[in-house]
Amino acid sequence: MHTHSSNRIIILLHILAFLCIMSACSTKPSYVLSAGAMEDVLYDVHKAHFMQEQKGTERYDGATQYAIMQSVLKHHDVTEAEWDSSMVYYTRNADELSDIYSSLLDRLSEEASIMGAGISDASDTTNIWTAERNIILTQDDLNSTYQWTIQTDTLLEKGEHLKMRYLALFLNDNLERRATALISLRLGNDSVMYVQHTPTQTGYYTLEITDTKDLGIKSISGIFMLHHPSMYSITDKQKQDGGKERQILCLSDIKLLHEPRVRPATEKQKADTVKVQKNDTLLKNDIMKRDAPQRDLTPLPPPSRVMAKDRLVQQE
Repeated sequence: MHTHSSNRIIILLHILAFLCIMSACSTKPSYVLSAGAMEDVLYDVHKAHFMQEQKGTERYDGATQYAIMQSVLKHHDVTEAEWDSSMVYYTRNADELSDIYSSLLDRLSEEASIMGAGISDASDTTNIWTAERNIILTQDDLNSTYQWTIQTDTLLEKGEHLKMRYLALFLNDNLERRATALISLRLGNDSVMYVQHTPTQTGYYTLEITDTKDLGIKSISGIFMLHHPSMYSITDKQKQDGGKERQILCLSDIKLLHEPRVRPATEKQKADTVKVQKNDTLLKNDIMKRDAPQRDLTPLPPPSRVMAKDRLVQQE
């Protein structure tokens, strides 16, 4: 009986020890920013970049981005060491970072509508983006890539021009910034064409593609990918912490705009245009003649001799 009770006590102690270890592992270190503080800092970082874009600044070099980041950290009384430690923690805890951005993006959407962030869509363009409008990528294998597809065979006409516009925000200034954005079109004959570019700085990016052969577009697909650091870009700091620090890329304000392609006029259209212009000219001339004041064009009679004699008398 005593042995049985001792075994139960030992088992309970093991369970308590396990729970304590799990609790300790899930506890956020004191030097890491709280979720609310992290959200406030990220909000001001995004807002600063939106304001830069409104001034016509598309992308910024590393020095400009660093200056923006330092200004925001100073405003929130956060040291660079606290920020770096928080970035490492939230990179490893993607679920917590996702929760932060879920709340953050609601605030950004409201702010963007007030500030007019992003490009102003032309009246003849339509935003057909139906995937996630805001995406977070990290250098972890499971979160480094986002693929999307939009079926458009009943939406787009032949010869359409497509333009993707988005804000790429690299959050970790200490690590390499390199990503890939790609758009692929499956055309009416099942052939494929694509365009891509490689964002390496924070800022707004535009990627354009056109159905130049008028084949029609069945579907649009693409990919966003955050690259893993190359062996030549790994810093001494990363080597010391075993490469645990990761880059984070936030893609926001994503739009995919389409507009009908402007085709050159045919010979018949050119002839019709000339005919219309000629008819307009004739109509204007008729109106001018009709509205002009009438003048008496009856010729005057020649002066008589009597009138001439009278003038001579007056002169004398």
